[in-house]
Amino acid sequence: MKKYFAELLGTMVLVLIGATIKAYENKLSSGLTPKISTGVGLYPFTSTRKLTHADVAYLSARELKIMRNEIYARHGYIFKTKDMKEYFARQSWYRPVTSNVQLSNIEQYNVNFIKSYE
Repeated sequence: MKKYFAELLGTMVLVLIGATIKAYENKLSSGLTPKISTGVGLYPFTSTRKLTHADVAYLSARELKIMRNEIYARHGYIFKTKDMKEYFARQSWYRPVTSNVQLSNIEQYNVNFIKSYE
């Protein structure tokens, strides 16, 4: 029974990811710049709520950097540094489309919050 539910959950996640990617591709083909890829990455909550000390206290400097840059990556930011280019190139959901992103107030708060811990 557990195996069945695990497989079902895995299938549901793949369907959701596929739908997100398909919607993104449709926006690209229509010439529109995608606003944000939601619910993807290791830290999707960084785009939906303000972070707290508990969210970042035990993360390494590398993890903090990824967390911060993931916010930009969900907006399709084209990274300039080799390490972030390589890291996000390995993420199936990441599509580099712009060098100019507009962050929400929560995202900007979180970028600054994470920087204070880096």
